[in-house]
Amino acid sequence: MDPVELEHVIGFSGEHSKVLCGHPKNADLCLMGMGCNVVIQDLRDDHNQRFLQGHDETVSVVAVSAKGTLAASGQEGSRRMAIPEAQVIVWDLAQQVDVYRLKGIRQTAVCLAFSGDEVFLAGSGRDGTLYVWDMQTGEIIASLGLGSGLVPTALEWGPARRVEGSRRPEYVLYATVGPQVLSFQLRYSVGNMQYEVSKLPFRLPAGLIREYLDVCHMCAAGVYVFVGGGDGTIKRLTGRGAEWRLDAEMSVFGSVTNLSASGSERVLVGTSEGRCYELDVATLKVLREFQSETASVVAVAFKASCSIRFATLNAAGMVRVWDLSDYSVVTQAQPRHRDVGTCLAFDDVASEVIVGFASGAVRAWREVKSDAAPLSWEIATAHRDGVSSVCATQLYYATGGLRGGVRLWARSSRAQLFEFSDHVGRAVTSVLPDCRAAHLLHSCGEDRSIFTYDLKKERRMVQHQIPQQGGVPSSMTQRLDSENELITASSDGRICTWDFDLDQLVSEVSVHGSKALGFTAVRVSPGDGAFLAAAATDGRVRVWALSSGRLLATSAGNTVRGIQDLAWSPDQKQLVAVASDKCIAVWNVYLDDDAGDEEAKAAGRSMGHK
Repeated sequence: MDPVELEHVIGFSGEHSKVLCGHPKNADLCLMGMGCNVVIQDLRDDHNQRFLQGHDETVSVVAVSAKGTLAASGQEGSRRMAIPEAQVIVWDLAQQVDVYRLKGIRQTAVCLAFSGDEVFLAGSGRDGTLYVWDMQTGEIIASLGLGSGLVPTALEWGPARRVEGSRRPEYVLYATVGPQVLSFQLRYSVGNMQYEVSKLPFRLPAGLIREYLDVCHMCAAGVYVFVGGGDGTIKRLTGRGAEWRLDAEMSVFGSVTNLSASGSERVLVGTSEGRCYELDVATLKVLREFQSETASVVAVAFKASCSIRFATLNAAGMVRVWDLSDYSVVTQAQPRHRDVGTCLAFDDVASEVIVGFASGAVRAWREVKSDAAPLSWEIATAHRDGVSSVCATQLYYATGGLRGGVRLWARSSRAQLFEFSDHVGRAVTSVLPDCRAAHLLHSCGEDRSIFTYDLKKERRMVQHQIPQQGGVPSSMTQRLDSENELITASSDGRICTWDFDLDQLVSEVSVHGSKALGFTAVRVSPGDGAFLAAAATDGRVRVWALSSGRLLATSAGNTVRGIQDLAWSPDQKQLVAVASDKCIAVWNVYLDDDAGDEEAKAAGRSMGHK
């Protein structure tokens, strides 16, 4: 068992149109692209997810073979390469390991399809090239340029046909490109001892009526054909040949972006609003519904009194409170007018979620079961140039500005009590109430300063300054043991410990190779404060034992775009991270101070004093 084990990912954004697939042999399973992961979801058990990991960019397409033994996934073009290669990975679903890593597609993989006998895999990307790979060797047997701007939106194999005098069957592959349907023949050449591809003429049946919706997706399940449109309608059709009639219809929330059969009795639907539905084919009744984020997730915070409730904020200003028992949304709220969300805190005193916005407003919503929770209160202009950090205590609210300044607000009236103007011109990245002394408040900012304020005396007490060549502190937390030192994580990959009673740095540590990335969030575990977790721009979470300074665990990456924020559950058993690829990742934590990690041995570093 890994000391930090990925438990669950919430991340179906609906951005790509072929990342939701039913399993052809097991209607209780589906495959979904979420961030850089392919997630195998048990539709009968919320907590049963398995993960296929290997992509370094967001997964853009997923396909499963008709036999259900192989899956393939493609991604957006890698930003780690000079040429944006969009890697395709073929997976053995029984063993959950990669079989091939296929190259060829550039920019973004759009379509993938296995032949019915799993001999070939066809794929295409936004570069307008169609590829066919041999699943016996992983080699490309054909690559066809379809022309500038011609991007296939669907691929489908016809049945393999036996050829007289040959031991090898021939295949037909169909591709839709806009309103066109293209047809290709794969036939084995004895002379060249390989399959060769040629284009076949293809015409739609005369008199076939074609009606186009804004966005149109189709799948067959049992005796029905299902069509999903940009207006959110799911239409069930019956018929054959050129004769089809509308049999039934229903509506979902958002434009339909994914549509897949799950056996013969269920259909899976994904929408642009991050919703996934499981429908009963016979009745069109919704059997299950999943919800995800549709914009970069910028902040996360747990309710201090409850280990299964946490709140998230995305860049579009949407606030959600999630329940870890079933990963459902309990509370959802958003400003009446479009606003960019920047920071968030959970206020246990009033059971409210406090949110800062780029407009300069601070708003609060009650934690109530609602899809549109009412606004509790608002400070319309907390900071004229935007709010960058926020916290709540039993005595006050504190905010930091995008252009500097730390302000305190009365809980009852929300009137401004006073302001500290020590951070100038740059964002205040953290405001942190002291864990023991209620009259102390700490802050750090992009000006590389760390301040401690005495609220009784209404003045700055201590200042620490990171040298100009040092990184910008992106996050701050506080030890619950020892001298209650402050700990900052910086953009240059360093974690520093500061004694706010003294004007000096206590210690610093950088993980092996971390200077190439940088840390985005750092959090001391609640309760006994035994552990320190930090998130980095490589999408990994690292955990140290504070008593020994040993690096105990490093998670597998969940997003190459970097984690934006990180939170411990109050019982110290889970970590939740949110990322710019619209994913929320939940890890189970199994740690003690004696746990080891290969990265710790390689780094040879600790968090002890210098």
